Amino acid sequence: MSVEVDFTEAGDVDFEPLPQGWYEVSVYDAKLEESQNGKRMISFELKVQSPIEFDGRRLWMRNMIGAKDKNFYLKKTLNALGVEVDGIVHLNLNELLGLPASVRVGWREWEGKTKEEVVDIRPVGTTETVSVPYDEELGEDAPPHGDDDAVNF
Repeated sequence: MSVEVDFTEAGDVDFEPLPQGWYEVSVYDAKLEESQNGKRMISFELKVQSPIEFDGRRLWMRNMIGAKDKNFYLKKTLNALGVEVDGIVHLNLNELLGLPASVRVGWREWEGKTKEEVVDIRPVGTTETVSVPYDEELGEDAPPHGDDDAVNF
């Protein structure tokens, strides 16, 4: 199967990274994926809701799924989204779509470019923070989520 596409007037897209700071977001997509190391993870695509000048921009973050003592980042993310988890839980990722949270964006260098990185998450409307440092399971050289504007966490 082939498709004809006209790129004659298509320019290059190179978004400036979002300024560092807090953003209200909603879960736009959540899916089960596999890391480069073969480990399971949930990959979240977040849609910025505010501040309004960044409405619609996307952020990506990933939480590894591991042994029961390794799921603390995912638990903190789900708690920030308002999902209480304890014990063994069967997650329906579709039920996460549209859920709100506040995330703090920081920057890091990747392949010579400044990239956005979700470094903290908390429930919307609270000052409670849930620190989420870079996930070592992905490795220092792990590329973002397959997109130039992606972030790791």
